[in-house]
This record gives sequence, structure tokens and C-alpha cells, in this order.
Amino acid sequence: MRFSEPVTSGDILGIIAPASPFDVEKYQLGIAVLKEAGFEIKEGRNLFQKKGYLAGTVKERLYDLLEMYNDPQIKGIIAARGGYGTMQLLSYLRIEDFEKKPKLFIGSSDLTALHLFLNFKAGIASIYGPMVDGDFGVAADETNMRVLRELMELPEEYEYPAGDLLVAEQGEGEGILVGGCLSIIVSLLGTPFEPDFNGKVIFLEDINEPPYRWDRMLTQLKLAGKFDNVKGLIISIADFTPYEANGFISDFFRGINVPVVTGFPAGHTVPSFSLPLGYMAKIDTYSRVFKVWKSS
Repeated sequence: MRFSEPVTSGDILGIIAPASPFDVEKYQLGIAVLKEAGFEIKEGRNLFQKKGYLAGTVKERLYDLLEMYNDPQIKGIIAARGGYGTMQLLSYLRIEDFEKKPKLFIGSSDLTALHLFLNFKAGIASIYGPMVDGDFGVAADETNMRVLRELMELPEEYEYPAGDLLVAEQGEGEGILVGGCLSIIVSLLGTPFEPDFNGKVIFLEDINEPPYRWDRMLTQLKLAGKFDNVKGLIISIADFTPYEANGFISDFFRGINVPVVTGFPAGHTVPSFSLPLGYMAKIDTYSRVFKVWKSS
């Protein structure tokens, strides 16, 4: 796995909208938080475009993404919002455009499609973390920015507080951390961008999905063999209470013989911990440990 340069206060962040249009008022709140944290901002040329339920045409959204990667002043790239649309860009992406000089990409939800491309196709680590519209300006505390800033510096090791995690299956395991939004991952099965979870620690999260749809999507992954050789699972279900989620996940993964934990605040939760996809990760439910570290 390749890593970008660390991103710290004073660096320039490029803002793009690869998916859906965003709420401008919430966006401005988020930009204010980023500036207060010391970052400079460069907005994509097509950032405020709209085309129905999309933030512009494929050509416009692709242009902004590649322009930010080719701009030597930009140290990191962060998405304005998720929604839908990032998958449309995948068939136009070339690995060499991202390998030349890896940059730290930050986003979540629909941006899972881009994370999977970066992690599996280009072999570049990225951060599954908050976006500008809604995730900074409306968070209940400063956790979103605090954890993100720590991970943007690409520490050699980072340990998460694991005391509140609920254990669905006991165990200990380690592997490269990958994953993202469950519905996007399922949508990429059978495509050239289908992820390989073999030997990995998998993070899965989603929102606005009732239990039967979680069951259907997890079952599809199970039937596709995606859980056959995983090393651990971290599940975040924004719509369930913590104990509802843990009971549901415990029933589904009973007997899997790897650690499975729920209640991790990431993705669509508030607050939301960022996750460095592409880092090595270890889950130990007996010692209550969840940590990540850099590894080539």
C-alpha cells in the first residue's frame, strides 16, 4: 500500500463534489471549520454545478477530481458531500493518474466507490471520514475534526477507544483495513471494481436501510464468498439502537470465528471517527483493542 504525504494545518485542501449536489449553507459552515483548523481551501471549478440529482455531468465531476490530483499545490482532497454518482466516474479513471503522486483523499458514504478504486486498483491509502456539507458544522462536538486531523498526519500507529464497542463475535484478528458504505460495496459486485476481502479487516456502515435490507445485502456478500476469509468485521448501523444492531449482527455472523464488533462511530454517525483505509488493523475483543498502523 502506498501513502500520500501527511497533511497538516497550513496545507491546501481541494474540495470536489463527485456525487450529489450539496446544501450551500451547511457547506459554508463546514468550510469555516476547516479554515479555523488552519487549512487553506481551493474549490473545484465545477463544484457548484447541478444536473438533476448529480453535482454536474460526469465530465465536470471527473475534471475536478483529476485537476486536484494534478495540482502540485493541493496536499489533500475532501468531498463536499456523498449522495449518489461517484460510481459513474469509475470506468473513466486510470490508475497512472493517481500513482504519479498519491494524495490523501477524504470522504465517506457514496465516496466508497472512489476509496475502493484507490485502495484496490491504485494501491493507495485513503481516509474514510467526514465531508464538508454537514459533517463538520453540525457535529455535536469537535470529535470529527480532532480525529481527522490526527489521521491526516498519517501517524505510524493510532489506537481507538474501544471501551464502548459491543462484541457480536469474540476473537482476535488483523489485516488491511478496507470497506465503507454497504450499499455501494454490494452495487459493485460483478464489476471490475468488486473488492477482494480475502485476509482483510472489513468496515461496513450505512444509513436509511431497515433490517431486512441489511440482511439482504449482507446475505449477498455472504453468498458471493466475501466473508469466507476475512480477519475481522467492524459494523456501524446508524438507524439501529446499539443493542438492536449488536443483536442483529450477532445473529447474522454467529460462528464466523473472527472478531465482529458493532457500535463503532463512523460513517453516518454523529460524532464520526475517521478511518485510514489501507492501514493494517487489529481487533482484539478479549483485550478490548482496536488499533491501526502503517505497513508496506
